[in-house]
Amino acid sequence: RSDDRNYNDALINYTKALEIDSSYSWTWYERGRVKKWMHNNEAAMDDFKKAYKLDSMNVEIIYSIANVESELGNYPSAIALYNKIISHHLNSYHSPFWIVYLLRGEAKKMQQDYEGALEDYTILLSYDQENPEYYRRRGLLFIQLKKSSEACEDFTQANLLQKGIADEYILNFCK
Repeated sequence: RSDDRNYNDALINYTKALEIDSSYSWTWYERGRVKKWMHNNEAAMDDFKKAYKLDSMNVEIIYSIANVESELGNYPSAIALYNKIISHHLNSYHSPFWIVYLLRGEAKKMQQDYEGALEDYTILLSYDQENPEYYRRRGLLFIQLKKSSEACEDFTQANLLQKGIADEYILNFCK
């Protein structure tokens, strides 16, 4: 595959650059991204952590570490990093600030902290009220918390924004 060749070439070039100067956080970060694209989370994490030591307030680096932590099932670590992004109001070039609530909410959900995830989705919806997926996901959290009327409201809103996105949930949970 050409992707594999491109990734290998990029990996070689970033490694050469790091041999010349390892003090630049973005080089570690970019090599970590290549390793992540190559599905080598552990090696990516090593590079991301080296980048983090050089620039601990860089939101792209923090996001990357948090996302790998989530993928590895280390939800408390991921949540702590998302908390850092929120508490310092760090902005990402690649995504809006409020997306961190989605990511943290998902990590909380995976830990079965449904109340915490619900809070994050509610904040997320205060930023973006036009995304039917956020209503659908929050509705599912309400189901977990046995709050069916709130869930049905969210499923209905999701369907208003995108016809059919929550039909299955309305059929199963809303009478």
